[in-house]
Amino acid sequence: MNVEISDTSLRMSGKVWQIRAFLKAWSKRPITLQQFIYLQKWKRQRKN
Repeated sequence: MNVEISDTSLRMSGKVWQIRAFLKAWSKRPITLQQFIYLQKWKRQRKN
């Protein structure tokens, strides 16, 4: 399974069962996808 994160989106590719398992695990987290993408963007900016 491959997960690519950009500043505005999240792209997942893989087998259907892999994506479903990833989303099921993700649904147990108390953070929204929008918040996660924002945090990843902020982390990348700090690295540079």
